[in-house]
Amino acid sequence: MDIFHLIYGWPNLLLPVFFIITQFGSIHMLGLLVAVYLTSRHYHIVLRLLLSGTLAYQLSGFAKDIWGRARPNDFLLDVVNRDYIVRGPGFPSGHVALATALALTMGHYLPKKYHWLIAVWIVGVGLSRIYLGVHAPLDVLAGFAIGWFCYALFRHVRLYDIKYGVKRSKQRLRTA
Repeated sequence: MDIFHLIYGWPNLLLPVFFIITQFGSIHMLGLLVAVYLTSRHYHIVLRLLLSGTLAYQLSGFAKDIWGRARPNDFLLDVVNRDYIVRGPGFPSGHVALATALALTMGHYLPKKYHWLIAVWIVGVGLSRIYLGVHAPLDVLAGFAIGWFCYALFRHVRLYDIKYGVKRSKQRLRTA
């Protein structure tokens, strides 16, 4: 409760910033990333994002149905929901699950010098969900675990772009 109140108590002037940050864990971010990589014809990235992101979204929804734990504004009198697009139970955080799956998946394609952005993305979304009063810290932690699991599940799956897949497969057979 102390961690929740510490973050939730940050100044109200941060509301627009955290509302934007929380969108990095929304289904709209998945759609945006898929659209960007579809237009640049990186189909293996699109497939990886869809696999990990969709599973994270579905598993977090399934977990909400199983546990159904209330959101902080439902059991704390001094907490107001600052996010207008909230429905259903609070545990686990679907935004954090999706943000984690997307950020870790994108990490494969970022140069090493930008890997710090992955942590900023995930932590930023987690803090935003607490600041907006829609999740407790345990909800965020559970969302991270789901997102990491979904990323790890598809991490080692070999994917190739359609336009190169056949050529590269034949070249590997010849060199083997």
